[in-house]
Amino acid sequence: MSTVNVPSIPHSPDHRGSPPSRPAVRIYLVLSLFLSILLDHWRLRWIMRLYGPTAAEARLERTMHRQAVRIRETAERMGGLVVKVGQFLSSRLDLLPKVFIQELATLQDRVRQAPWDEVRVVLEAEVGPLDQAYLSFETTPMASASLGQVYGAVDWDGRPLAVKVQRPHIDRIVQADLRALGLVVLLATRLTSLSRTFDLPRLLEEFRRTVLEELDYEAEADNAASIRQETADLAQLRIPHVHRDRSTRRVLTMERLDGIKISDVAKLEALGISRQALAERVIHLYLHMVMDSGFFHADPHPGNLLVQPDGTLVLLDFGMVGRLAPAARRQLRRLFVGLSERRPQVVVDSLFALGVLHPDADRRRLRSRAAYLLERYYAETLQDMRQTDVEAMLADIEQLVREEPIQFPAQFAFLGRAVSMLVGVATHLDPSVNLVKLFTPYARRFVTQEEGGTAGYAWNRAKDWGQSVLALPPMARRVLRRIEDGELEATIQWPDGEHALGRMDHGLDAVAGAIYTVGLLALGIWLTRLGWTLSALLAWAAAAARLAWRALARR
Repeated sequence: MSTVNVPSIPHSPDHRGSPPSRPAVRIYLVLSLFLSILLDHWRLRWIMRLYGPTAAEARLERTMHRQAVRIRETAERMGGLVVKVGQFLSSRLDLLPKVFIQELATLQDRVRQAPWDEVRVVLEAEVGPLDQAYLSFETTPMASASLGQVYGAVDWDGRPLAVKVQRPHIDRIVQADLRALGLVVLLATRLTSLSRTFDLPRLLEEFRRTVLEELDYEAEADNAASIRQETADLAQLRIPHVHRDRSTRRVLTMERLDGIKISDVAKLEALGISRQALAERVIHLYLHMVMDSGFFHADPHPGNLLVQPDGTLVLLDFGMVGRLAPAARRQLRRLFVGLSERRPQVVVDSLFALGVLHPDADRRRLRSRAAYLLERYYAETLQDMRQTDVEAMLADIEQLVREEPIQFPAQFAFLGRAVSMLVGVATHLDPSVNLVKLFTPYARRFVTQEEGGTAGYAWNRAKDWGQSVLALPPMARRVLRRIEDGELEATIQWPDGEHALGRMDHGLDAVAGAIYTVGLLALGIWLTRLGWTLSALLAWAAAAARLAWRALARR
């Protein structure tokens, strides 16, 4: 660490090896990359048509690996938003094949450092001479990201600080990259089938909004304050305090909070920190932010999640955040409950309400496919998810997306990214963490809130169950009458069949009544175990009324 008390250094030109900053050059490099990938795709399609799928598959893996390396090398060379797009894609297993994910994942650790003399120009233009703003300032960055770098400093009272500074020329670079991405989206919309599944223009607009917010460090300070307020009741969580007097649009001065990267399992174990408890706390944190407040940290990679020696979780970097409107949050809660309780009808209804499914889609067929996916891939623990046949699951999802009118609203793009990264972090910490156990309290609370409290929840569940049971006798009667009327052909000869069918009809009524009564009694016992005494008494009263009615009917 060096004390800065030397005269300011004037701005210097790009150093050898620095990313290109001329807009025309950056736009050319991005478009060349996209067009080369598009040509590879078209070439493989023609090979498949001319020589069959076997010939195309032989070239597919080599082609994808070459494309992934080309994207990664271009991103490393260019920096700026190209790195950010690569990092975004590296967390989306649902969008890219595994070879791309593995290659792009290394971008987190390969961002070049900007020269100190240029960074100092930005710093002093924003906060004044460094020897007046800080007691001391480290000239080597603690961390480098695509849009900014973080340096260590010391305040005049001796407190350690972390100072985040935008990269030189980043405004110009971002504007050029956004223009290039706009051209890519235009071409992809017209020349590929991606627009059938993704709303690419709105996705780009959401990305543009998020990036421009990330370039405004005053907005990031507001984000940090908002999330600190929303999570104030959560234990063992720290969010750094921002020093507003030395923070501007391009410089952010904040409390320095050190810790171990959440992915460094060896150090966590050496300190005796429970990996399971930590994984559960991270999941609870994001469930709270997404489901309760609707305002969440959207970049939970391991560099932004630190753990202090006492197990306290430190959340860093609030430039990328997501927001969910109350209506969207309500439907996400319903979807969450449907997935937790394996209720395909609720899942499909929620997806329609969220805009993921086209209004004209076949609800019955989608419900059937949702039931199949829930039954086949439902997992209680992350270990179960690991053991799932991922290739088969992705193939089923890909087929579903291709065959059904599914589209992904832009407002959920960063939520999907955050969830994907969060699952990766939790899996690394403790694959055996029980998801159902963690989700159940939230699901129960969401359901009871939506259905008028615990009594309303119990009544609606009993009503649904009762309607299903009561539907059995009429359904059986319809089937039996169709047999009697000859609408259903059978080769069985049955003397006195009409009389027997009548007795069977009455027997089914009796069985349904018994099931209904026993179910109400069981429901009352279950509600008692949950502590819902009033609802349990109502269930038992209904069972008693049913028994009394059956006794009177027999007379």
